Amino acid sequence: MTVESYAQAPAYTISGVGPYPIPHPYLAGTIVAYVLIEDVPTQLDVADFSIDPATAVGQGNLLLTAAAATTHDGQTLWIERATPLEQGWMARDDGREAGMEAQLDQDVMGAQEDRAQINAALRARKPMAAFDPRPNRVPMVRADGLGWENGPTADEVEAAQGYAEAAKASAARIDLGALDAAVQATTDDALATAADREQTGLDRQAAESAASTAAADANAQIAPNVAAAEAAEAAAVAAQGSAESARDAATVNAEVYTDIASGLAATADAEQFQVVTGDVIVRYRNDGGATATEVARYPSATYAQDTRFDLDEAREPLARYTGSDDLVPLFTDASGRVLLGVNKQTGRLTTDGDVERVLGGLSQAKYIGSGPVWPLVADASGRVLLGVNEMTGEVVGALSGGIDATSFSVEELSAPVDAAEYNHLLFYGQSLSVGAASGSVISVSQPYSNVTFNGGPRAWDGAAFDFSAFKPLVEDAVSPAPDGGTNRQETPCSGAANFASTVLAADGIAPTDHVILASTAGHGSYRIDQLDKASAWYPNLIAHVTGAQALNSDHAVHALCWMQGENDISVSTLYQTYYDALERLQADVETDVQSETGQTSPVYCLTYQVSFGAAVHSDIALAHLNLAQKSNRFFLSTPMYHFPYTAGVHLTAEGYKWAGAYFGRAYAEIVQGRKPRWLNPVSATRRGAEIRVRFQVPTLPLVLDTTTLAVTTDYGFQVTDDGSPAAISNIAVQGSDVVITLAAAPSGTVTVRYALDHLGAGLTITNGASGNLRDSTPDAITISGTPRPLYHVSPAFELAAITLGE
Repeated sequence: MTVESYAQAPAYTISGVGPYPIPHPYLAGTIVAYVLIEDVPTQLDVADFSIDPATAVGQGNLLLTAAAATTHDGQTLWIERATPLEQGWMARDDGREAGMEAQLDQDVMGAQEDRAQINAALRARKPMAAFDPRPNRVPMVRADGLGWENGPTADEVEAAQGYAEAAKASAARIDLGALDAAVQATTDDALATAADREQTGLDRQAAESAASTAAADANAQIAPNVAAAEAAEAAAVAAQGSAESARDAATVNAEVYTDIASGLAATADAEQFQVVTGDVIVRYRNDGGATATEVARYPSATYAQDTRFDLDEAREPLARYTGSDDLVPLFTDASGRVLLGVNKQTGRLTTDGDVERVLGGLSQAKYIGSGPVWPLVADASGRVLLGVNEMTGEVVGALSGGIDATSFSVEELSAPVDAAEYNHLLFYGQSLSVGAASGSVISVSQPYSNVTFNGGPRAWDGAAFDFSAFKPLVEDAVSPAPDGGTNRQETPCSGAANFASTVLAADGIAPTDHVILASTAGHGSYRIDQLDKASAWYPNLIAHVTGAQALNSDHAVHALCWMQGENDISVSTLYQTYYDALERLQADVETDVQSETGQTSPVYCLTYQVSFGAAVHSDIALAHLNLAQKSNRFFLSTPMYHFPYTAGVHLTAEGYKWAGAYFGRAYAEIVQGRKPRWLNPVSATRRGAEIRVRFQVPTLPLVLDTTTLAVTTDYGFQVTDDGSPAAISNIAVQGSDVVITLAAAPSGTVTVRYALDHLGAGLTITNGASGNLRDSTPDAITISGTPRPLYHVSPAFELAAITLGE
């Protein structure tokens, strides 16, 4: 092999898996790839790419894996050759070859030494022109990036740092001292005015005027400091051009650390860091590595949570308010829907996603910023103290850290549950409710105080039911199962109960104070008529209740977790037949449970929405959703298209635990007297070729997600015009709406469908359908070391679009 001249690969911008050309020869295993992350070269693992061919005498290509291409999309890719400096030629017997071997050995050793020294030197990736260094001057890269030049002297840098410190100190006094006080005074005044006075139009104007006056007064008080800071900065720039750069480097967006020692250890001399202390954030400067000098302090996000509002004080909005929970309305629409309010228990602000309708022109006249922000409170200079981003629905400004953006208000249950010593979470349905074909058991330890029966979640020892005692909740693979199945492993029970305990703990309810008994009484491959009260299997469901009651009479069943519908799809059970049967089953279970336990509280039904078969028979999926929308006893936990499946029908072990967590989150809401929420489709309206689908969104913004959800045609939407699919030209999110633009205005009856027609790429759900719409709820469960998101994923739905035209 001969070696041509070395032409280094250029820097590539990552866009897809490649190929990315390697324009020079190489040997197998000698290509190294880096991505530039925040200007720091980070070497890729060899598992993230492949080289074709493995060895090249001319040139080849680098191919990224799909996962690496997605992770590093848009970043810079460097490809380098790192050939080992080894000498593998051994001479034969004659002296001439021995001399050649010795010379090659010497050359390679010299090259190895050169490489070691080069690796320890300051290097540039591309050739740089040489320069003539001057004493005591700092070398700098030229503006064109092609060489070096002499920078400022050490004395000049030291002087610049002094000027920068003076400017920084003055700026810190402004930004974190008087200005924070002004923000707090202004927002406190505005919120107090809104909460303490009747919200007539005159009072709202008065509140706005008071906020503006307070901000103007505060601005006047800090104006001398502002002038002093500007003068100090101007002096620094005039004295030395590099002072501005030094100042920018010294004044940082300080990171938050758990304590002062951690902040000192992580920062350099003169850098700043923050530490949360109670209800305040304290900003410190690292002085010499051992001393933390306090620069300023200001309220933390918990400050907003300490705010409490009296329901009696917001009279006009409250008079229109139609809810009954802890939400104190500040602004409502004519129907009593809360547009802007405060949760009395948490102190967090909640806003509807339709920002323009919420905030209108409040403070708009004074707003001087750019971008889609609607100000609620602005200071005298036009800076937003409290506002909402029109495009995302997120609240921004001084209090943004303590605000939830949602268009789905939390409501109280019509009949709260009464906690007992043992609180029963009971699954029922067909094969998914009993963990069919999961392949393994992964929940083998109990992290909290939750229990199941001595016979495990199915209360079965392989031959008979075993309700003889309680034991810590873990999963098992007893075979055969009570329904005769031989492939029953991980059930949803552990995922549901343990994640419910996680949520309750975060809300202040210790796992020992609310012990959950989790079990499942389902039967694989059964229709709903084979599970109802008239069926032969129903007594096995009630046996779980009587078995627990016999062990401890301080026992109550709060939720029936329903996972059934696939077999009714297979036999084409009609919508109304299934709807009525499931509604009747919940009522029968509640009656029988109350009779056995003596509880007076309801047994709520938490149902999934089936995704199997939805593309060929949508009746069952729509019945699941509509029961949750119409009945005060039913709540939707999750659709099923975003979980990992095996063989198109059943879930993996991870899938069962993940789905269980959705039930657990809904259960935790019930326990605390709140109605569980889901991403709920409300209406579809049409003007010309534009269709808007409105949702109640647990956590804004809405997202069309093609990363965590399988890419689906038209994001899962389909619009029909008199029954025929209409061409869609664009789909976008605006606040709480999904806006669908058709290629042409429809002429007939328009229906909007979602997750009923298209199946996402890579999904194997038998005759299933999916979509890409979700909210931004940040909940997650860690399963086998991997965090799994618990976004509220949109259920499948079908809505008739109403044509608008005033």
